[in-house]
Amino acid sequence: MSLLERARAFHEDIETYEMAIIKELEAKPKTNKERVYQQHRVANLLSQAVARSKELDAIYEDKDDSMKQEVAAMRGRDALKNFYDRAKSSWSYHARYPDLPVNTGPNIDEEKEPKVTFSGEELFGKHFDLHDLYARWVNSPQCSDKRLDYGAYLAGLAALGDVPERAKRSKGYAGYVADLEAYLRGFLARTQPLVDADEIVKEAEAEFDKAWEAGRVKGWPRVSKAAPHKAAAPGGGLTARHLDLSLYHAAEDLMPLGLDRLKEALEALGLKCGGTLQQRAERLMAVKGKKPSEIDPKLLAKGAGQKRNGPPSDGPAAKRQNGNGADAADASGAKTNGVPNGKSDGGDWRRSTAAAEARVRAFLEALSDVWEATRKQVEKKQTRTVEERDAEIADEEAGTLPEVGDADEEDSDDDGPIYNPLNLPLGWDGKPIPFWLYKLHGLGVEYKCEICGDFSYWGRRAFDRHFQEFRHAHGMRCLGIPNTKHFHDITLIQDAMDLYAKLKGKLEVEAWTPDVGEEFEDSEGNVLNKRTYEDLARQGLL
Repeated sequence: MSLLERARAFHEDIETYEMAIIKELEAKPKTNKERVYQQHRVANLLSQAVARSKELDAIYEDKDDSMKQEVAAMRGRDALKNFYDRAKSSWSYHARYPDLPVNTGPNIDEEKEPKVTFSGEELFGKHFDLHDLYARWVNSPQCSDKRLDYGAYLAGLAALGDVPERAKRSKGYAGYVADLEAYLRGFLARTQPLVDADEIVKEAEAEFDKAWEAGRVKGWPRVSKAAPHKAAAPGGGLTARHLDLSLYHAAEDLMPLGLDRLKEALEALGLKCGGTLQQRAERLMAVKGKKPSEIDPKLLAKGAGQKRNGPPSDGPAAKRQNGNGADAADASGAKTNGVPNGKSDGGDWRRSTAAAEARVRAFLEALSDVWEATRKQVEKKQTRTVEERDAEIADEEAGTLPEVGDADEEDSDDDGPIYNPLNLPLGWDGKPIPFWLYKLHGLGVEYKCEICGDFSYWGRRAFDRHFQEFRHAHGMRCLGIPNTKHFHDITLIQDAMDLYAKLKGKLEVEAWTPDVGEEFEDSEGNVLNKRTYEDLARQGLL
């Protein structure tokens, strides 16, 4: 295939990848799993497009002038001859290999398929899985609280500056910080493949360099460059520094400190300081926890025999040896010469370890949402059974698990102030009722009752019910009017009094009187009222 044809194919592939990326980004993921997989598909397509672009750049750069020669062959008098020669060569090639597959472009579905795995604890990138690193930290000499639980470990994950510098000398601490950084960087690449981790590291190291030069790195005080391997004596001179052996459990932990530092510690104890790195470390561990009188004389240097019967066990030397005195703490403090790689340059080791801590803090800041979600998840797991945890993983795979923070937002809504700008009535759950229900019951219509002291009732239902309530009955009693059904829907005092007067007159007309209502019967059986009967009797007509 000619260079021009390859360039055309690369341009076509790049356009195909761009269209696939646009189509992929148009889909709106509903779960965290779908969001992570979508980013990986976009990242895979983007990497393929970048690879094609690099090949295009190499073609256009044309270091061997092959592109220039190919373009020149298409010009001049021999252009048609060259064209037919290439066509003939192409025909003969395909005639020789008739079963060659036809390349119609990149296989998008296969190339964009995400190839990422998560542990059950990580739940497709929702939470950290730091149990192995937690176990290493709890069992390391740098951890002062051996009963530290996983939740408290996560809460103090970024507090590496609180660890004393003398506890950071061992190779185990440097390895722990490196593995923690590697996990966080890998987790970022698995959950957010479109984020440039190198850019985060670059910014973190730039800030660290400024803070280091200014001596503002927490947990790493500035060390004088004039004498990095010695400590100043009270009189102004230099003396060998003691080593706090209580921080080390084996000779292998002492070996990263280097030959010079171990020699210095041996000289401070009056021991032989020759031999290899391993021999010096084993010699120091052999006197750990022993009094000066208990040290084997074979380990003592020449002229140091007096130290065997020298200071008592509670003296300065014993305190330094057992790591219980203030001098031991000062001697094993910031001005250390420990180097994990065995070199004698303590400054490089201090800077590299502090830089690793800064990168860990930068990655934790970039993954702050996941960090916070992990701490909350640990608290929830303490109240859940194994079946409930397995069901949660199954729900996440099925896409029915709520998003990160959704459940917390629902809980926070219950505790926070109620948002009710329309001043809607509250329902049985203490929250405003829906607006459609508010309109359906006519709760926006105000009814005032003068008899009740111009009290307002909202909604027809409340208005109808108030006629039988105490407030309205008391107002009618004050007016001297009986609270009967005749006065329903009457809210004005004058209307109630007029209606009562009308009803009172009608009742008086319809009231029973003896002269009219009482009946009498004459001898012939005629029934007459009292008044008519008495009139006829006085006239003698009966």
